[in-house]
Amino acid sequence: MTTEPIGRYGASMVRDRTGRDATILRLIAFAGGVAGPIAFAVAVTIGGLVRPGYSPIHQAISDLGVGPNGPALDATGVATGVLLIVFAGAFAQSMRPVFGAWWLGAVLLGVRGGALVMTAIFTEAPATLPLHVTGSVIGLSSLVLALLVIGLGLWSAPAWRRWGAFTLAMLVLTALLVAFENVAFRRGAPVGSAELGGLAERALWAVSLTWFVALGWRLSIGSGGRAPTRR
Repeated sequence: MTTEPIGRYGASMVRDRTGRDATILRLIAFAGGVAGPIAFAVAVTIGGLVRPGYSPIHQAISDLGVGPNGPALDATGVATGVLLIVFAGAFAQSMRPVFGAWWLGAVLLGVRGGALVMTAIFTEAPATLPLHVTGSVIGLSSLVLALLVIGLGLWSAPAWRRWGAFTLAMLVLTALLVAFENVAFRRGAPVGSAELGGLAERALWAVSLTWFVALGWRLSIGSGGRAPTRR
């Protein structure tokens, strides 16, 4: 006699829990993929403006991590890296039904976030410079691989093909800017004599953060927190 009411109540509880989970997932995607990267970009811009004698065209972003206001920017870097790791979790949950290598893409995104934490903790101060450089290499490598894996994965899913094309386009831009940055910071190279390393690095960050913000926004508003599945 009580089976039907209990069944309806149980189904309602499941729907409520699913709705809450979807809302939490969307909030995590927004915080990690949208709010974090934007806050980091704003912090870097303000940090460069208030640092006397600092040139965003010629100098690296890492220069802001030491000296006046350095700890504040480093703390922002740590927070942003943690948020990127959180975003990787939201990405994994959303992309599980979309393409097979979702787990690898999520791991690489998490490594990217962890590398940012590493470079923010171990600054380019002489005592920690080797660890800072190592973190930078890990971060760039994991970003490039993440864009490759995710781009190909999304391209294979009809409902996400445009996002796959977008991700692969960002991969090409990222690879070109990585090469340009490496040359721009070499004083012996023709481009290096122009001292455009800071500009190259900021262009690289702009591309990668744009991708995070775009995908983070898409996941934060998309179909009840669940990504369209592959067909």
